[in-house]
Amino acid sequence: VIIPGKQQEITSNYPGIIKEVYFNGGETVTADTPIAVLDSSEFEYQRNLYAYKMKEQAAIIENMQAKPRPEEHLLALRSLEIEKTKVKFSEAKLQRTRELFNKDAISLEELADIEKQYNVDKMQEEERTANLALTDVGVTPEELEAATAKLQRFREMRDYYQRLIDQAVLRMPFTGILTTLHLKQKIGSFLEKGEPFALAENTESVIAQINIPEVDI
Repeated sequence: VIIPGKQQEITSNYPGIIKEVYFNGGETVTADTPIAVLDSSEFEYQRNLYAYKMKEQAAIIENMQAKPRPEEHLLALRSLEIEKTKVKFSEAKLQRTRELFNKDAISLEELADIEKQYNVDKMQEEERTANLALTDVGVTPEELEAATAKLQRFREMRDYYQRLIDQAVLRMPFTGILTTLHLKQKIGSFLEKGEPFALAENTESVIAQINIPEVDI
């Protein structure tokens, strides 16, 4: 019995539909040559999705690292100045209204409305002051670290699906012969995980097994 020096079944690491087959069997093929490809459209979609998320997150990090921006500080400062002006007018209006109320010229409800508007303007002034302080501070190291970690998670998921796409390509394990015939007839069929697709052999060196009666030995 003559046994090839190398013999290996070509299988897949996950189940899938056979999309392409490049050899029909019986050919001599060099090592690492693609033999067939399983359908990986779902994995390609996921890879592209995470690649897009990576690009989006990288832009967010770039924007965070550029803070504080001069234009953001100027905008926040102008917003605060507007609110301060409104508070100034509201306060003056409230003072006049109280004087009129003390003279019984207006009702208590009218005074309450003016006081309410003054309190609203005062709260908005405080919010604009806090916003101006935030634009001057910029991004904290913790926020930048969290954003960077999120980018890394997206990168890991993209690489994971890329590995699955790479595994969808069935390759020749070594230089040798594809002994399985009619391989192209398998296009469109379903290949289970670990199911043999083809058998590869290398007969440059062989092993000979000879049965000899024990008495002759």
